[in-house]
Amino acid sequence: MLRDHFFDEVIMKLTDTKVREAKPRAGHYKLFDGRGLFILVKNNGTKSWRYKYRVNGKEKSLSLGLYPNVSLKDARKKHQEARRQVEDGSDPSAIRRETKLSKQATAANTFGAIWEEWRDVRLCSKASATIKRNTSIVTNHLLPSLKSRPVSDIGPVELLAVLRKLEGVGTLETAKKARSIAGQIFRYAIAIGKADRDPSADLRDALRSAPVKHYPAVTSPEALGPLLVDIDNYSGTERVKSAIWLSLFLLQRPGNIAGMMWEDIQSDRWVIPASKMKTREDLIVPLATHSLKILETLRPVTGNGKYVFSSANRPSVPLSNGAITRALNSMGYKDIQTPHGFRATSRTILDEILGLRVELVEMQLGHKVRDVHGRAYNRTQHMLERIKIMQTWADYLIELREQAAEQKTEAWSSKSAR
Repeated sequence: MLRDHFFDEVIMKLTDTKVREAKPRAGHYKLFDGRGLFILVKNNGTKSWRYKYRVNGKEKSLSLGLYPNVSLKDARKKHQEARRQVEDGSDPSAIRRETKLSKQATAANTFGAIWEEWRDVRLCSKASATIKRNTSIVTNHLLPSLKSRPVSDIGPVELLAVLRKLEGVGTLETAKKARSIAGQIFRYAIAIGKADRDPSADLRDALRSAPVKHYPAVTSPEALGPLLVDIDNYSGTERVKSAIWLSLFLLQRPGNIAGMMWEDIQSDRWVIPASKMKTREDLIVPLATHSLKILETLRPVTGNGKYVFSSANRPSVPLSNGAITRALNSMGYKDIQTPHGFRATSRTILDEILGLRVELVEMQLGHKVRDVHGRAYNRTQHMLERIKIMQTWADYLIELREQAAEQKTEAWSSKSAR
């Protein structure tokens, strides 16, 4: 037996057996271990450790955990630590509350938490492809090392170590993109008062540069003419052949061509939704007569489905981005012409050969274009001129194809006559 001087009670020390065999009763009851430590046995059989103490003359109770998760030995250790806090003039309950709030604040200020907030506030407004790519980079390359780190504690050296891992496996472009995304997250943290500086800014010249990647493309009429003849003579599926022609006619990225949807075709225009554009704005693409003819031919084939270029085997799935690449490769244009390279082809010839207004061509390429005052053109400006550009370009391609076909025939006839 011992006398609890704090509560002036005579206490029989608890044993493991006594605690284990304590049975529920009609009402709750307590079994004391001394100096304010007791176990509360509830009528449903739940047993919880408590520490009863006084601070500034006020009686308080501190939960120490549930039995048997917290054993008698563990409860006594927790009790001893709480008693020391009381003897030092502190309130264990207040300390626990402050610790919990501090942990919550720390958790809310981690790189992972700031990333989630930035993703929901800023990234969500980007194109779906951008969201997917950035999320993948953060999830696979930044979060494994930085997720639980307080964002204000991350410095240039720590961030560089993460990016060096990407450099080490040869993904130089991904490393640069990861630095850029991290910078956006850090700057957002600064804006909401969770950080003071952006460590990515110090790494601007610390990463190796990746070789500039250009998509192979023919950019002269002399090279483009024979390519057009070869496309016209392509022996593969009509859907792929049509997709190649529309890639040329419409100046758009391969992913948008492959994923073209019937619901976005509005009379003589194709309206690409903002969600599919890097500019996050709808793009109006005027359809030249040649483009409309291709769509009229395809409508009986795929018009009942969602996609203009649906997969032949799976109508609910669009044509793969690689289908056009494989077709060009089969024609002998591997490393000479790519689907994305058609954009460079059109940009060069429309400007240098046909002399059309560059800013309007850029608009049709889906690029953000500003006027002399720095104001961005809206999606409907200069529509009549843009319609003329698209028709002029399509007419030029057909004429160039016919000239190249005629030259090929003449060359063959001349060779046969020898």
